[in-house]
Amino acid sequence: MVGALRQGEEPDLAPPRGVAQIEDLATAPGERPRVQVELAGILDGLPPSVDAAIFRLAQESITNAVRHARHATHVQVAVSGESDCVRMTVHDDGDPGPFDPRTATGFEAVALARQLHPDVCLFDIRMPGLDGIQATRLLAGPDVVEPQAVVVITTFDLDEYVHGALKAGARGSC
Repeated sequence: MVGALRQGEEPDLAPPRGVAQIEDLATAPGERPRVQVELAGILDGLPPSVDAAIFRLAQESITNAVRHARHATHVQVAVSGESDCVRMTVHDDGDPGPFDPRTATGFEAVALARQLHPDVCLFDIRMPGLDGIQATRLLAGPDVVEPQAVVVITTFDLDEYVHGALKAGARGSC
């Protein structure tokens, strides 16, 4: 779209990148941090929007790890496809810094969101100490003067979680 708006320039009509191009994001053996990509399972025939979204998520995750993971020497991207879903995991060996999402509580996530004002907060529905719905209410609820954007995620297939998150002020849930 941007290319079409530019005067005197031909728009880029290349097909969108997808899962097959994620391997292009891997680094050469001597570069730091080393980025390794592993693709497995059923990844052919994905809908174009899903294919492009997986590539973009991998690209953004790698960029964030390279730029922000302190002292990282290795970034691992694993994408696996099944008949009804695609799973992607990105892991780096960098220092977690002051906030380690693997051990943090919902209270810490809310405090950090208030301090840093991220573009979007991504909360798990179940977090220790303060769950994702309660955290959403504190950051985006109806009584919040400057609500933040929150998306709540869950692996549970319960409508009450989705409705609770949206009622608490989440902009989306998945």
